[in-house]
Amino acid sequence: MIYEHGQNGVERDYLQAFKWLSMAAKQGQPDAQVTLGQMYEDGEGIPQDYLLAAYWYRKAADHVPDLGGAGVGLNSVAQLYQEGHATQEDYVFVYVWFAVAGAADGLRNVTKKMNTTQLTEAQRRTIEWFHPRSVCSSAMGKDVAASQPQ
Repeated sequence: MIYEHGQNGVERDYLQAFKWLSMAAKQGQPDAQVTLGQMYEDGEGIPQDYLLAAYWYRKAADHVPDLGGAGVGLNSVAQLYQEGHATQEDYVFVYVWFAVAGAADGLRNVTKKMNTTQLTEAQRRTIEWFHPRSVCSSAMGKDVAASQPQ
């Protein structure tokens, strides 16, 4: 980050920033992932590439509900998709990310663009996100709710 911004007496150097951020991002650091996504989105020292920006934003967003870059990645990937920069407009994906991020305005806007089938699928995926099965319960083939005391 210091190389990207040119801070603490260190001169801005996008190549060094890219090198170190890439290493940290590949090791799963969400702040590095979102910063790498921003570099690709803006073309900071590297060729602008919306597909790679979306890739790194999704990687950062996978860390939710962790704080930091995960939340920024979540909103950034949804914005890229909504603007049609990353791939074909996938309103189901955008809906889920806005729902997870709690972005009511974004959710309302994307819902207006969706057909009934897309909306149904988006709602199903959102419910899955908020009510995941336990890893242990899933491995045993049991539903979490079934293992809870009555």
